[in-house]
Amino acid sequence: MFELNYVCSRLDQLSDCQPNFDHPDTFYNWVAKMDLYCPEKDNHKWFISLFGSSLMLGLMLGSIFLTNLSDLYGRKTILIWVTLASGVLLIPLIALQSYYKTTLALTLLFGMTAACRYSVSYMYSCELSTRINSNYFGLLCLIGDSLSSVVLGFYFIFFKHID
Repeated sequence: MFELNYVCSRLDQLSDCQPNFDHPDTFYNWVAKMDLYCPEKDNHKWFISLFGSSLMLGLMLGSIFLTNLSDLYGRKTILIWVTLASGVLLIPLIALQSYYKTTLALTLLFGMTAACRYSVSYMYSCELSTRINSNYFGLLCLIGDSLSSVVLGFYFIFFKHID
């Protein structure tokens, strides 16, 4: 009956803003760098979702495998190594973000180190404090995480349209 000859372009996929991709101040993220605006053209609709999934998979694997190493080799030693590793992983993650598979692999590894950093630093701080004060470390982490989400939400509501 109807045959649609619609050709997807990256400007069609944007909502109310039409960025100038040639301007140096344009917000340029992974979707723009890897040209993932029209994933239907290659039947890869899951490419964008895989970034978040690789980070979450890394958090899961890091929680299972790397966190247990702190019991074997000491919390301070593992915390130092994992913090250094995550810093080292960020450099190629930023430098090589034009390559899809490399970015996915580095995001997975960064997620593994992030999970270990969070859990081991929490356990280490609880062990070094008194029993009464150890309850406040978890509370402070959760409050900081929640407040950062609220502050970022207000930022993007009120300040994203400022030129």
